[in-house]
Amino acid sequence: MLSGIPGAVALCVAAALLPSAAMVAPASAEPSAIASDPNRNRYCDHVDPMPPSPPGPEFHVGNGVTAQVNLDIETVAVRSAAGPTWDSTITGIDRYSLGPGWTLGEAFVDVTDWGAKIYVPGHGLMESDATRVSGLACYDGRDVIFRWDSGVVPGRGALPDRAYTSTLAHFDPTDLETPVRTDYFGAHGEVIASIDADGTRTDRLYDVIAPARLTRIVHDDGRETTFSYPVERGDRRLSITSSDGKVDTLHSPQAEWPVPTRLVGPLGKTAITWNMSLLIHGLTSTTTEGQVEHVTEFEWSTDVGRLDALRLDGERVFPLEAGQPAAR
Repeated sequence: MLSGIPGAVALCVAAALLPSAAMVAPASAEPSAIASDPNRNRYCDHVDPMPPSPPGPEFHVGNGVTAQVNLDIETVAVRSAAGPTWDSTITGIDRYSLGPGWTLGEAFVDVTDWGAKIYVPGHGLMESDATRVSGLACYDGRDVIFRWDSGVVPGRGALPDRAYTSTLAHFDPTDLETPVRTDYFGAHGEVIASIDADGTRTDRLYDVIAPARLTRIVHDDGRETTFSYPVERGDRRLSITSSDGKVDTLHSPQAEWPVPTRLVGPLGKTAITWNMSLLIHGLTSTTTEGQVEHVTEFEWSTDVGRLDALRLDGERVFPLEAGQPAAR
């Protein structure tokens, strides 16, 4: 599907992926093993399809760390300035060996013998369903569209051609004709390339032996961000080095909760601690910038990952009342 320079790529993406307002294109075919799964939509018979869920209010907690709340499904994601993100909807998943709930900040596709699930930042983990416009089970929104498309992302510079097996298009809710970005997933379910509407392209490369382990990001202008995974005193670490030499590090303990995960960056330090009980989980983020300390506390129900309460420096700011300022 993709060929030529990034500008041409963007045009191909728009033509191949996007349903128009007048005519909705059917989703492409799912792998046969997934399409034939009789339990694929087992939850959809019991719940109404989810409406579009635009990004919710974003809270700045210091050190370049932000917490974003999805008010529709009442979940929370904590994102570091360098990208690694903790998401309350996937606390049972440790895909990147960085600790449960941690991702690299991007979508992924998880194909198993029981079907396929797509993690969409801001939405959570959803099953594949080619019968819906969104390509996602129980979701009737148009802000993201998943497709089982396949093709080749053309090489550029020293990067070779690379095959993709599926795509995820992201839309601005005010413009459902052209995606602001399209992600292309490789055979192991990781994003290998992202192309913006203007043709700006970002490539991601992974370890050959550990295919979920991101090693390098090549930006459109040729700048690179590198990722390394040293182990120090039993802690799992992710060090992210930008092209200008700035280093952000995530320290993830091997020990069980509530040992904190630490984010160390140029601006300061953030410690994130989980508090667990049978029905309620909690997360406390303590950030230090110079002499200033910020404490952010979250509580959510364990069964669906629903956010129940949010406090900033001891002040309760969620649930929000109508008209109440949503960001800090």
